[in-house]
Amino acid sequence: NVLKLRINTVLKLTINTVFKLTINTVLKLTINTVLKLTINTVLKLTINTVLKLTINIVLKLRINTVLKLRINIVLKLTINTVLKLTINTELTLF
Repeated sequence: NVLKLRINTVLKLTINTVFKLTINTVLKLTINTVLKLTINTVLKLTINTVLKLTINIVLKLRINTVLKLRINIVLKLTINTVLKLTINTELTLF
């Protein structure tokens, strides 16, 4: 009787621990992979959109300022050269 009890408890314990461990690891793995995948995709998507948005805004701002500066410089230069040229030609004509 004592032997039966011992064997029974040992068996129950080992089966229980093995079961718990396997279920635990399988669950952890699946949950982990699913979580990683979903978190990854969600993160990628949100980061992507946020990044796109911020990059877009930053880019728009930068491009805008750069463009304004460039256009400004180009305009100043062209206006300057055109003015100089026209003034020059007009002066020579007279």
